Amino acid sequence: MTKTFRFILLFGMLLVANTVSAQLLQVVDNDGDGIAYASVMTQDAQFIGITDFDGYLADTKGADIITVSHVAYKMQTVDLTKLTDRRIVLEDSDFGLTEITVKPKPYVYVQTYYRTYMYDDHDGIIYYRAGITDNIYERQTHKLKTYTTHVSKSYKGIIKTVINMLFGSKIDGFSEISIYDKDEDPKTPLEQHYKNKWKKKYDIDVDITEVEPGRMCLSDSLGVIGYVTYDKELGQRHFTYDSEGWTKRRLEREGTKAEKKRREKVDAKTTNKIDVDYIIYKMDEDCNVLPEDFMMRMNYSSDDKMEKDGLHHNIFAIQVYAIDRAYVDKDELKQIRKDNKIKASYANIRQFERDHKIPEMEPAVQKKLDELWKADSGD
Repeated sequence: MTKTFRFILLFGMLLVANTVSAQLLQVVDNDGDGIAYASVMTQDAQFIGITDFDGYLADTKGADIITVSHVAYKMQTVDLTKLTDRRIVLEDSDFGLTEITVKPKPYVYVQTYYRTYMYDDHDGIIYYRAGITDNIYERQTHKLKTYTTHVSKSYKGIIKTVINMLFGSKIDGFSEISIYDKDEDPKTPLEQHYKNKWKKKYDIDVDITEVEPGRMCLSDSLGVIGYVTYDKELGQRHFTYDSEGWTKRRLEREGTKAEKKRREKVDAKTTNKIDVDYIIYKMDEDCNVLPEDFMMRMNYSSDDKMEKDGLHHNIFAIQVYAIDRAYVDKDELKQIRKDNKIKASYANIRQFERDHKIPEMEPAVQKKLDELWKADSGD
């Protein structure tokens, strides 16, 4: 090999390395820790990707200006041509719960706001649903009841009907504030709860390893499932979880032939499938969480699907935020539910978001939702 050829080869390798590293991006918080599952889109709401457990996105696909959003942080629009270190720092959202004082009363009341939408980068918002849920947890019996007021809108009537049938009752009837089984101690640490759950339900052994102070890794024989991080200063416990990876694991281990066949059909039609969960709880000094300590949750699912008019990227997102919470007796419960009622309309829901500092959706996505709502004669 001649010196000239070696020089050309080395130069080419360096050029490729620089090109690859130039596309790598990391999203971090104010402490410099990577933010998992931050969504990255272009200004016109074309999906680019979602960050991994450590906050990295491998490729920004040549975009110059991007929007970075996350359920727990302030959204940020960034000009990558002016970013020297390919590192984006997101600020904590103003959203937060006031402290709650434990009182010897029979009920825990938690009001939550939820927003769920389906988005297609060709057609915009296909479906949107948002509402307020009263969660009532009886401390002695561990029973939980929910009451929801919501509004919804769809791009096509049939889609609205089908999705309401499939997801509406699940959202209205499902509460985030209690994740524990009736026979489980509600003070069980979050990571131990999931370890117990997967062992009991799927007979899968999950290892819990402290990879660094305040950061626990949950893994099985096939690799990492998720991370639990806890910050005593903030009094928060975060759980990041790869739902798509877990589904594949479960099917490989104990899925039926019918389940695996259905999954193969889905996989044949879609690519680049992502399905992740992110949960935040408040916690006590012993790093435990109680049902009333739920703060927020995001489920984010997306994939690419080839349609007649080309490749479409689809997103299905659910975001849930705790708004108000209190220990109450029967009369106080009746009054607080009365005080917290809201008339179901799009305008009222949007005002509710602003009043409670609910993080905004990406500007281009929100714009398309506003246009969809205005295009319909009814609110």
